[in-house]
Amino acid sequence: MRVIITFCLFINLGFAEIYNVTMSDMKFFPEVLRIKKNDIVIFTNTSNSIHNVVSIKPKIVSPYLLKGHTFRVKFLNPGKVDYYCELHRAMLMKGTIFISEN
Repeated sequence: MRVIITFCLFINLGFAEIYNVTMSDMKFFPEVLRIKKNDIVIFTNTSNSIHNVVSIKPKIVSPYLLKGHTFRVKFLNPGKVDYYCELHRAMLMKGTIFISEN
């Protein structure tokens, strides 16, 4: 008679959370977001104006997004990311993401 013993090992794989930021009325919403390392942010343009997402550090430059289009970013390092819409920077269309270690 054979006996099969199975061991289960549960490991925290650190699954990423997904957050949504919308672009509407010349604003990002939410304007300030707090996430963890390896989380994903999906930027969605919900307005009739064209928008994009630009950050200096880390360097992020999305394509211009029409209404309904999205852009995804996975944040790999902790820190602070200030970003803006290149076309509407003078109108203060900007946001900040704080990324924690865990």
